[in-house]
Amino acid sequence: MKTAPLAALVLCLACGSSDPSEPARAAVETAPEETAPEETAPEASAPEEAAPDETAPDPAAPLPTPVQPVHGATAWGVYLAAAPDGRDPAVLGALERLRARGIEGGGSGDLGCDDGAAQALGLPPSHIAASVAFGSREDADRFVAAWPEPVLGVAEFTAYCRD
Repeated sequence: MKTAPLAALVLCLACGSSDPSEPARAAVETAPEETAPEETAPEASAPEEAAPDETAPDPAAPLPTPVQPVHGATAWGVYLAAAPDGRDPAVLGALERLRARGIEGGGSGDLGCDDGAAQALGLPPSHIAASVAFGSREDADRFVAAWPEPVLGVAEFTAYCRD
């Protein structure tokens, strides 16, 4: 079988020009090379150093000053412990830790006397709570950030039973 004359004919037809001075174009376009989908391995990088916690309290920073809200005043309470009985070790222990750290102004009393606190904390108003009151949410949050233990919560309240 003679394939040379047929190949020459295909080549001439594919050239698309009858002018012998033009360079011949390829008869068949070649498809771009297929490549396997790249499997990108995760780039190796140096282990990241933990960024400093900007919310961490400065141990040298002074704690905010607690307030003693009068009857009818609004304040922010930081509630450290609560129980049905004020002699509960959790309540007494929280009060002792406040005193040991020199924090004046903390105390204990019925959650119902801090109107709004029991509901915010999800506790019965008859519970006795150890707490510290502040004049602003920011001061209460600063205290929580510096306090070395978890707290029950922070709640805005209206002070009653302060006569």
